Amino acid sequence: MNMQTSSSSFSGLMRSIRDRVVGQPVAESERSAEVEVYLTQIDTVRDFVDRYAIMPLPGNYELIYRHTVLKEPGLHSAIDKLIELGSVQEVAVNTEAREAELDKLAQKAIQHLSGLEGVVAQSHKDAMGFGKQLEGGAAELSAVGIDNAAVTTLIDLTREMIIKTKAAEAELKKSGDAIGELQQSLAEAKARADTDVLTGLSNRRAFERELGACYERCRINSLPMCLAICDVDHFKSINDQFGHVTGDRVLKLIGSLLEEHCNGFGKVARFGGEEFVIIFENCDTQRALDIVDAARADLAVRKIVKKETGEPLGRVSFSGGICSLEIGGEPSEMLKIADRCLYAAKANGRNCILPADR
Repeated sequence: MNMQTSSSSFSGLMRSIRDRVVGQPVAESERSAEVEVYLTQIDTVRDFVDRYAIMPLPGNYELIYRHTVLKEPGLHSAIDKLIELGSVQEVAVNTEAREAELDKLAQKAIQHLSGLEGVVAQSHKDAMGFGKQLEGGAAELSAVGIDNAAVTTLIDLTREMIIKTKAAEAELKKSGDAIGELQQSLAEAKARADTDVLTGLSNRRAFERELGACYERCRINSLPMCLAICDVDHFKSINDQFGHVTGDRVLKLIGSLLEEHCNGFGKVARFGGEEFVIIFENCDTQRALDIVDAARADLAVRKIVKKETGEPLGRVSFSGGICSLEIGGEPSEMLKIADRCLYAAKANGRNCILPADR
């Protein structure tokens, strides 16, 4: 291992790579009109991403560029509609393949870093052991006190090796720390990618992954499993009458109520818009129904007001549908059946939870 590479030279290498990929910053005095237009377009896209908390995926940037800069008629009107409905976070289309590929790449990177961390840790341990042996050998040679040029030279070389070994040990420790930081950054990035920005719950992509994993565990171990879908009643009216900020607070409240009543027993996620989903592992239909209905009843009796004015929102409620693994079979079928139960609950007057029948 070449120990000459320091953290500063590594940083310099990364800056060099970055400059070659994206180009070096251009001084304001040297910017042409074309560059100014380009920078303005970048700012426009970035502002849109920040304002609506869009997932930073390549496909999303392309769509936002076409919407905000090119203003393609069909796409422009479609995204404007999403903004109006408060669902602009779902701007990306057909990104599941990209996200799956990104997950694979991230997993490979984590595995590679874990392997590299092991090599560095072992090298660090070996360097420490070698250094201690050298120090012990140098002490023994010095204690002999033989006036011999060869022995003196050997002692000097040993001491020089001790210095170099300690330097190598320090560099290895630094490399190990850097790898640990990279692993932490990857884990944090993955957590952000799986989290709904508004509610802090798992998002749809994380839910779908967990649903598949839970289904396999329950199927293999012959355990019961249920899936619930909940949808806020008349949510568009809340947004229209009280504004999207108030609507967002309602969504956050409902998400927290569902988590509170599930109490770790069910895994709650925001499915999109005003819909929430809950996975109940090793749970029968009646118990899942009791938990979701308790959250529904809790919300229904709360007096919710607009924070800025104190204006009451009136009754805020949600409806839901529940399907068990026994009835649905495959995860996709469970989703379909739970969704049909949800719409039946809506048709039944809302503010109720309906389980699937056999």
